[in-house]
Parts: sequence; structure tokens; C-alpha cells
Amino acid sequence: MFRNKAQIPLVLLLLAVIFYSGTVNAEDINDRYRSSTVIAMFDYSLPQPVLLVGVSEPLMESAYTSEIVGQLPPSTNEILEIEDPIQGFNRVMFVGNDFFIMWIMRPVSRTYEFIIPLYFRERIGHIYDNSQMPRKVLSNLCRSRYKGAGIEFSRFLINTTVGIGGAYDPAYDWWELRPYPSDFGAAFADWGFEHGAYIVLPIQGSTSVRNVTGLVLDTAADPMFWVSWFLLPFPIGLSVNGGLSVNGASLVISAYERMRSSSIDPYMTMRNYWYLRRIYDIEQ
Repeated sequence: MFRNKAQIPLVLLLLAVIFYSGTVNAEDINDRYRSSTVIAMFDYSLPQPVLLVGVSEPLMESAYTSEIVGQLPPSTNEILEIEDPIQGFNRVMFVGNDFFIMWIMRPVSRTYEFIIPLYFRERIGHIYDNSQMPRKVLSNLCRSRYKGAGIEFSRFLINTTVGIGGAYDPAYDWWELRPYPSDFGAAFADWGFEHGAYIVLPIQGSTSVRNVTGLVLDTAADPMFWVSWFLLPFPIGLSVNGGLSVNGASLVISAYERMRSSSIDPYMTMRNYWYLRRIYDIEQ
């Protein structure tokens, strides 16, 4: 039946995950058990995971604040009406991603942390974020946020030169040019497209039907995608993407572990808080 005996453990694991996903009635989870730490391991099309936002418990409008902007989102009750028609599939993907994070990314990132000091890991993250200027500028233009597009382009020029390739952020530190993050999923939202069903993709993680469509354009506007996969030799390009992922994971893996251990249902916690963050991003 199996051409390769190595396939047997994988099939057994998949069957166990499917059984697990069918036995959990996620809608019965009480809101009071949501985690107070919010993270997304692979945010949108970025190969590096990022810390999203901290939320006090219990989850109330008055408690939901961003560490960066400090503004409140729309009504929490409206936000959490999330379409999740393929929850069984999503849970299988979530468990697979969780296995990848905890048993592959975590030990690798821990070793990486031991070798590379936090200061340098943060500089690498800033350089990558600086390289995302085309995606930010184009998506801001598509949303008619011309000021945001201009500021993002100005930030790129300043941080690439004065900030040594984006390792530092003098655009904000010296001239108070705050970032205007954006992506094409947010542009589709501004154009009136509905959020659509929640989807968990392998490695990519939390997303939605609308965001998957935006992800195609986000990837096309990502210079690192073209450089790593088409301009560099394949082994080097693969190493660059892997290195960015490990570097990003090293910055937030502890937050993921806290979310995982403190939540009665990590799938629901990740889903709800990812959706909250997505709404918050679009509103900004």
C-alpha cells in the first residue's frame, strides 16, 4: 500500500489530526479564556513572523489598544463574526503549522538566537522591512492614500541612505515620519470586497479568501521574491528566504509559545486575534 515506509507515520499523524479536529466544538469556547498575547507566525506574504499586538483580558473594546497607535477598533462583537466554513481543514493545517513551528522552527531559532545577538537580528528585520517599499507604496496608492505612499517612499530613501540600508530608522527617529503599512488585501477591502472565509495555509498561516488574492499581488511587489528566486542561484536564494524566516521567528517565538500554553484552544485564539488585527490594519 505504501511505496515508502516513511509515509506511514505521516499518514497516521494526519489521521490523528483529522480525528482531533472533528472532536472539538470550537464555538463552545468561552471568550474569557482567550490569550492576552497576540501573534501571527507568518503575517500576510512576509517570510518573517511579526508580533502583532497585546490585548488585556477579558477582551473588551476598552482593553483593546495598539502598542503603536493606541486607537480602538470597531465593535468587538461585530469583528468576531468570522466565516469559518472549512474549520476541519483549517484545524488540520493549524496543527501541521504548529508542529512545524514547535519542532522545527523553535529549535533552529533558539540556536540562531544563541549565535546572533538580538541587536543584529533586529537590524536584519529592519532591512527586510525597508525592502518592502514597492508593496507599501503601490498598495497605498491603490487605496488613494497618497500621503502614505509619499511618506513610505521618503522613509525608504532616508533609511536606505542615512539608515544604512534600512538597518536603522532615522526617518522616524529624526523626522517623525511614521510608517504607513499597507498591502493589497487591505486595498481590496477598501474597494468593497468582503473578507470571505478564514483559511489556514501551510506555513503561511492565517489568511482569508480576500487576502489570498491580495497575496498574489503582494508577492509580485516584493523585491526579495524576485531577487531570491530569479536573480540569485537557487541554493543561495533558498538560504536567503530561510534565513529571513529564522531571523523573524527568533524575535517572536516566545510570544507564540505563551499564546499556545495560555489558550484553551490555540486555533480559536489565533483565528480571532488575527482577524482583529486585520480589521485594525484596514481601519488605519
